[in-house]
Parts: sequence; C-alpha cells; structure tokens
Amino acid sequence: MANIDLIVSNPLSDGFQYIQGEDGAGTSQLAISANGRKQVLIGETGVPQTGKLTVVNKALEDIGVVVTDGDKSNIVVQTLAAPHSGFQTINFNGWYESGREIASNTAKLRWRIGVDQRVENVDQLFIDVYNANTNELTSLLVLRLGEGKASLELIGDLKVTGSITAASVHVPA
Repeated sequence: MANIDLIVSNPLSDGFQYIQGEDGAGTSQLAISANGRKQVLIGETGVPQTGKLTVVNKALEDIGVVVTDGDKSNIVVQTLAAPHSGFQTINFNGWYESGREIASNTAKLRWRIGVDQRVENVDQLFIDVYNANTNELTSLLVLRLGEGKASLELIGDLKVTGSITAASVHVPA
C-alpha cells in the first residue's frame, strides 16, 4: 500500500479549503473540502455545493455512501455512473457491485428502494429484496410513469385493512 501525503490548500475563490491526498505518482486519492458556510464536500472538487454535505462518486464500481455499525448493519446510498447513470438506490444490508448483488449479513435479506431513470421518458420507483443464501433477487413493487401512462405492479398478496374508495380517474384519449 502506497503512502498518501495530505495537502491542505489556502482558501480558493469559492471559499473552500481543500484537503487532498495524493500517492507518490500524484494520483488523487481523497478530497475533502469545507467553506465558511459550513458546507462540506467529499469527493471530486469543482462540483456545485448545494447542501450541507455533498458526496461526489463518479466511479461505476464504487458503492457510494455507507453508514454502518461495522458489523452486521449498513445503509448504502448508491448512484451509478455511466453507462448506468440515472439508477439511484438506498440499500439496507448490502449493495450492487460489478453486476452482482452483495449482502453484508447473509442471515438477513438485502432490501433496496430505488429509482431507475435510465430510459428516456420513463421513470420507475421500485422495492426489491435479495437473498444471498439462494442468490435470488425478488421484485416486490414497481411504480412506472412514462410516455403518458402510469402503472403499479405489486408482486404478491395485497391486504387492505379499512376501505378502498374509488377516485375520479382521467384517462387520456
């Protein structure tokens, strides 16, 4: 493993002060920046800072932001880069990596809530689960909106406690 030298910059015109790590070959390994408005940027510099914490992950193989107890529990916020740009997920107990599903604690399911916007004019919100023991990915719910149509696909049984009231529905011609 190469040593990483940390470089602290003087404040730049955007008010950010950067801490950047470089290996001996000059390859950037880490960039953390902060400004006087108490905004923090982790990842690539030069990205518009819109929130209090912005994490930039442009590498396809990276799994994103991980919040973990270091043992059996994690939440992974994942955005994929090209060619999968437009596929964002919040994963519980795992993530997607290099074409395969990963579960941190194989005694539990990996749950995922995601939005897929890779197809032009079509958006999907979905919920699925992955069982690492059987290597099965099961779709539970898909909401699809696109090309003037909306659809809901619920996989499995539906139990309603209470009543369902019909609402006015407009069907485009």
